[in-house]
Amino acid sequence: LPDLVKKQLVVCLKRNVELFAWSAAEMPGIDPEVACHQLTIDPRASVFQRRRKQLEVCMVWKPHHT
Repeated sequence: LPDLVKKQLVVCLKRNVELFAWSAAEMPGIDPEVACHQLTIDPRASVFQRRRKQLEVCMVWKPHHT
């Protein structure tokens, strides 16, 4: 993010710090079913690990003019 946007975001978050919660315990009166997410996973699905792809690096050298 550009510096100005970062600064504005930090200011906004600090001004509204009371609106954010770190845990469900900080949200009395809110049903945990609403506050927590669940992944919809087919119980018949099997777990597998994908092969890691190699990272391709491309470097372009530009001549340095003195």
